[in-house]
Amino acid sequence: MPLMDEFKEEREKIKDASPEKKWKYFKDYYLKYVIAGGIILLVLIIFVVDMITKKENMLTVMFVNFENQGTTTSNIEMPFTSEYLENPKRQEITVETNIYIPSGESARTQVNYTYEDQQRFSMLLMAGEIDLLVSDEAFITDLAAQEYVLTLDRVFTEDELKAYEDRIVYQNDLPIAIRMDDSQKIKDNLKYQGGNAEELKVCAAFSSLKRLEMAKKMLRFLDM
Repeated sequence: MPLMDEFKEEREKIKDASPEKKWKYFKDYYLKYVIAGGIILLVLIIFVVDMITKKENMLTVMFVNFENQGTTTSNIEMPFTSEYLENPKRQEITVETNIYIPSGESARTQVNYTYEDQQRFSMLLMAGEIDLLVSDEAFITDLAAQEYVLTLDRVFTEDELKAYEDRIVYQNDLPIAIRMDDSQKIKDNLKYQGGNAEELKVCAAFSSLKRLEMAKKMLRFLDM
C-alpha cells in the first residue's frame, strides 16, 4: 500500500476514536518529533537573541587587590562608557575588581583569598584578555619579571612616553608601568584590600596589544 494511502487509513481509524486513543496515537507517532522540533526551535531562538543582544567587549581592566568602595560596582565603567564608546548599545567594557592575589605589599590574612581568584586571573592573563592591569607595584613588577607585562616602549611612542616620565616604574632599565598613586578616580571608587594601604604604590601596566588604543584611553581617564 502506498505510504499516503496508509497514512490516510490511519487518520480515518483515529478520527472517531476516544480522547485516550487519540492521545496514545499522538504520543506513539508524533510526540518525539514535536519535542525534538521544540528543542531545535528553542536553541535557534536563544542563538538569534544572543547574536542580537550580545555586546562587543572593547576593553578589560582588572584592579587586582582592590574592592569597590561601598557599592556592588565601581563608578568607573559608566562615565568611561558614556565618554569613549561610540555605540554603548552594542559595545561594553569590563572592569574587574574583588580579585585578591597576595603580593609583596598585600597582607593575605586581612581578606578572603580563594584559589578561584588566582585561576581566573591567570586564565585571562594568558589568553591576552586583560588589557590594562592596576595593582600594587610589587604585584606588577613580579608579573613583569615573568614577562606578562608589556614594556611601555611597545605601547607608547617616545613623545607619548614623555608625558609620564616622572611616574614610570622601571625593571632592569625597562619601563614596565606607570604610577597611579594620585588617581582621584581610583581613590573615590576603590579601596585596597591588603595591608599598608596608606603607603601603597598603585601602578598601571599594559598586558595585551588587543585593544591598545582603548586601554590608553582608560589610563588617561583614570589619570584625570
